[in-house]
Amino acid sequence: MKQYDLAIVGAGILGTFAAYHAVQRGWSVLLLESGAEAKGASVRNFGQLVASGMTLNGWRTIGERTLHHLTEINKTVALPWKKNGSLYVASDEQELQLLAEMQQLNDATGYQSRLLSIHECSELVQPLSQDYAKGGLYFPNDATTESPKLLVALRNFLIQSGRCDYRPVQLVQAVEEGDAGCNLRITDNTVYRATDVLICCGHQLNRLFPSLLQTPAMRICKLQMMDTQAATSVQLHCNLLTGLSIRRYDAFHSCPSHSSLIATEYQQQLQAEGIHLLFTQRADGSLIIGDSHHYTNAQDVDSLDYHSDQRVNQLILTEAQRILGVKELPIHRFWNGYYSQHENSVLATRVHNRIHAVTGIGGKGMTCSGGFTELVIQQLAEQQPLDLIKIQ
Repeated sequence: MKQYDLAIVGAGILGTFAAYHAVQRGWSVLLLESGAEAKGASVRNFGQLVASGMTLNGWRTIGERTLHHLTEINKTVALPWKKNGSLYVASDEQELQLLAEMQQLNDATGYQSRLLSIHECSELVQPLSQDYAKGGLYFPNDATTESPKLLVALRNFLIQSGRCDYRPVQLVQAVEEGDAGCNLRITDNTVYRATDVLICCGHQLNRLFPSLLQTPAMRICKLQMMDTQAATSVQLHCNLLTGLSIRRYDAFHSCPSHSSLIATEYQQQLQAEGIHLLFTQRADGSLIIGDSHHYTNAQDVDSLDYHSDQRVNQLILTEAQRILGVKELPIHRFWNGYYSQHENSVLATRVHNRIHAVTGIGGKGMTCSGGFTELVIQQLAEQQPLDLIKIQ
């Protein structure tokens, strides 16, 4: 029986990027996925790689490393992503002040961004309501991808390296550590062997080691999102993030004025549902629009509500139309996403000597997985506990 250097349980964006960094070290890797394809937060998202929105000097740096790795891979194989930037549009004077303060913080650290007038915002987003927009902040180094396509392209790149075996429809029911390494038992009683095991289980925290992963420190977030039909009159030349995103995203918490923000009654209504408006345009012209955030204790993962609340969808759609200044958006479908989020931004821990787990990265997965798993694999190579990784 072949013994791999590393077996990874979960072929979402965390598991796939971990496999990439392990392969780069020359390791033999087994990448296991419980379904035919990953169907969790790794594919149910906007495809925005927005290091700009992460905490300064912490997760923002990790996000920049992800973009670095994609750039390096792109030298060998074409990946479905583009560095088209992100535009944050302010809806009132308070948000505009936050953008000015963020520009000052960026100038002090050499981080690239540029304040834009309403006219300049309208050149990047067409149409854009002149009643809504008060100005914007553009980050040229952010990027966009179509998440399901990127995940497949990365996986194929790993397979072609000859160092990574991918096995879909392999639900792991037990991982056991012995003197010679670890055994992974699949539900059909297939057994795989590996020196080390890394569990990247997304929000399915009740399958393996629930006493460590399914704890009060972890929450499950349900998102409601939608996409339009391909034929729309909207043209986005970058990621579009809006006023509620400026108020919500961690980067802007570093701005002096953030602590004194006042929300209108309408803004409070949207914030009560965890709504902040993001827009991404796919290659076929369709828009991804959302989202809302509703949290539940990770110990209640079995009772997750998979229904979509149409009232929340309507709040999102109404605000989207107001921002763009259009009377109607041709919606193709509504859908839900789910991710796990740890109270310390991510859970990275040693389960046993040779069994490790990384999950609970929250909404940062697409932006930060490539950079964070670089640190994870480095720790494994040095035989150090993942708990030692600290990101502010």
